[in-house]
Amino acid sequence: MTNIDGMRSTSGDGQERDEGNGFNEEANRHRWDGTVKVELSYAPVRYHCVSCFPCKMSQGRCEQIALHSCRLACMSLDVVRGRMPLKNLERRMTWPCINKLDTMSKLLEIQMTMDSELRNRLDRYPTVPKLIDMVFKSGTTLEAAVCVQLGWSTYWVNLVLRYQGSRWICDFADLG
Repeated sequence: MTNIDGMRSTSGDGQERDEGNGFNEEANRHRWDGTVKVELSYAPVRYHCVSCFPCKMSQGRCEQIALHSCRLACMSLDVVRGRMPLKNLERRMTWPCINKLDTMSKLLEIQMTMDSELRNRLDRYPTVPKLIDMVFKSGTTLEAAVCVQLGWSTYWVNLVLRYQGSRWICDFADLG
């Protein structure tokens, strides 16, 4: 099997194995649909994933990446609302992305001190994911849009993840 870097790998028993980011010879698909169970969601969260190139990813690995994207989106929203410390994102996001979320968090805190209705609407409810939509732009770049609900309000969190080393790192986060 050839991994994303063009390297061939086998396990000790001679069987070919998956190399880290989830792309393998198991399936040659361009679309995956399914559900993942997320902690605060009442029901399994639906995900839809497409690839812009011939992709050989297993359904199981796609579910893992969907869950990772969903958790990052919820954590980002919780950090911006002041419900989670920023340091929880250090190993999951790049520093420029973390700095932008920190700035957004400070601006939102100033706005919430002036607007008690906004504070009640954003601060009272947990972040509940509803839908995950992902697009693989390349073997190392993924764009995800996660729909989340805070009380009666619906928000979208857009993420760009890049495969660095042995994990998917968030390079861009847009909350709105």
